[in-house]
Amino acid sequence: KAAAFSCASWSLINVAFELGQHDALSRSVASFFESLAKWTNSATQAQAYFAAGTFDVMDVLAAIAGGGGAYLLLRFGDSPTWAKQ
Repeated sequence: KAAAFSCASWSLINVAFELGQHDALSRSVASFFESLAKWTNSATQAQAYFAAGTFDVMDVLAAIAGGGGAYLLLRFGDSPTWAKQ
């Protein structure tokens, strides 16, 4: 269960960051981070990421495949005991 949760979370975060670069969302997401920039430098970096990033559906598929592949390796490969629970 821990491996499934970890891999799914990793994939969802990656997909969310990729979707944030889509033309329909990137301006509003970048604007949101710009409003947070006065509190943290990380927000400035995130704003630049979303403002200048390019959405690619293949990146979404890669994030999903990567999470699935990581789960399979943790579940069925030679992995720590916690990953097989």
